[in-house]
Parts: sequence; structure tokens; C-alpha cells
Amino acid sequence: MAATYVPQLRGYIADVPQFFFKRADNRVFVNKHVTQCSMTPSIDFLEVRAGWSNYAAAYLPGQATMDIQLTLGDFDADIFAMANAEVYENDATFETPMVENHKPDATTHKVTLLYAPVEGSVYINGLTEATGQTADEGTFVVDTEAKTILFHEDETGDMEISYKTVSEDAQVINVTNSKVACGETVLKWPVYGDNRDCTENGIIKYLVVRIFKTRVTTLPGIDTSYKSPATFPLTLSTMDPDLNGGIAWQMAIIDNPENQN
Repeated sequence: MAATYVPQLRGYIADVPQFFFKRADNRVFVNKHVTQCSMTPSIDFLEVRAGWSNYAAAYLPGQATMDIQLTLGDFDADIFAMANAEVYENDATFETPMVENHKPDATTHKVTLLYAPVEGSVYINGLTEATGQTADEGTFVVDTEAKTILFHEDETGDMEISYKTVSEDAQVINVTNSKVACGETVLKWPVYGDNRDCTENGIIKYLVVRIFKTRVTTLPGIDTSYKSPATFPLTLSTMDPDLNGGIAWQMAIIDNPENQN
């Protein structure tokens, strides 16, 4: 039988992967805007020294770890829900703080807010909310339905008004900090060729890593600065999936379908 030559599966990785996570409740989350990713396998070996030699007699496999550290380039509320093992509460009510600058009308002595304020939530520095329908000096009257505030005729200057309003259709994630997600992680990198075969598409293969069981060990947070793109870190740690053969993860190289035409 003639020998069959199998070319080496090699190329160049110059991009970040796409991130897939299948949570234990079978919900699947995808993020295609990763800005940084590192996958670091590590094994701590146990050193055995015996006899008269100055060198170790053996190194036995000890504890193994592998962390997947991701930095996401876009704000993705799904990732926060995923990592905290939560789901959205759709069309939920949520109180939101607002701040507006107004000057009372010279005739009506009123201002009109953009949103209906929550009762008792209006705050104006130096003034207090009146209990009746008349605005005496140093007080104001709020009409929540009309979204208006009535002032005493002596209040004529600019003022900053803070209040809370209720959103009726918010998507809310309730975070308890008592649980984090566990599930299967898949990372998919494009592998580029050196263009020696003059193919039009530089991606010749895809490298796919499948980690059967991972636990979120660093929850995503929010770290922002003025006029700079925010990034969102996420770390997952590999766990023993209890599979036959002791398999913890797999690496596969698959063809780029566009190169098969």
C-alpha cells in the first residue's frame, strides 16, 4: 500500500477567538467581540528524591489547572446574566434617577419635567416639598401626573432638580452574589496561512477548543474612563467533567468552508 502524506496542521493565529458558553441550564451565550484571550494549562508536579543522586528520581503529576481569561470589548448584558447564573426579568419596573436643570415660568411659576416623578423623590437644594397644594416661600408642590412642579413666586432662578422615575419595560438582572455559572466553554480561533498557495481567503483552518466543564471564577465588572472604550474581564476555570479516559478538554482543527468551493 502506498504511503499517504498528511500535511502538518500549522498556520498563524493573529486574532482573538469567538466565545461560546453552554450553561448548566442549557442556555447558550455567544460573544464575538473578544479583545483578549489567554488559555493557560498548568500541572504542578510532585518531585520525588531518593537514593544518592543529586537529581530527582521522578516527577509525578500533581494538581492541574487551566484558566481561560477573556476581555470583552463590548457591553453585553447577556454575559452578566450568564456569569451570575441568572435570567432576565422582562418588562420589569425599575426606578431610575434623573437630573434636570430648569427655570420656573414667570407667569405660572411652574416647570415641566421630562418624566413622571416617583412620589416623594424630588429633591431641590435649599427647598422642601410642601404637604399641601400651595407653594409657600422655600417650598414646592409636585404634581406627579402632570409632571409639573409649582414654586413660590419669589423662586425665579435656575435650579437643579433630581428625582426618580419608573420604567415599566426594563430588562432587569437580579444579582445575588451567591451563585456563579458552570457549563461548557468553546473557543474558536481563525488560523491563517502564509498565502503561498495564493488562495483568496487567508483563513485556512479554524482552531476549536472545547472545555467540557468550567466555572466562572471572575465575574464581569464595569470599569470606565472618560471617552475611552470600556472592557469587561471574565475568567473561567476548568473543572473535572468526570468523563471516561479523564478527558478534560479537546482541541480540533476544522476546515474553512469558504476554501472548499
